[in-house]
Amino acid sequence: MSTTTYDARGGMRNVWIITAAMTVLAICYTMIIPFLPIYLLELGVPKADVALWSGLVFGITFLIAGIMAPIWGKLADNKGKNGWPCVLALPSLSVMY
Repeated sequence: MSTTTYDARGGMRNVWIITAAMTVLAICYTMIIPFLPIYLLELGVPKADVALWSGLVFGITFLIAGIMAPIWGKLADNKGKNGWPCVLALPSLSVMY
């Protein structure tokens, strides 16, 4: 088997795995958002400030994603195919979500 065939097949397999994982992640994230104000009230946020804190908590996800995307991209370009960016991303994703 040539390396080109193997690389193309392995690359598409990885794309499908990442697509499925991100779909599940998005589904879970959107299911949590309606309950966010209730969680914030239980954490002791005053009722008047719940809307502000809900917006901040929801928006920070996209801010961090925008900041980290080029960093992860550069790391992936530098490290190549050895998989370390994916291994390093798992602990940070589990902490963030």
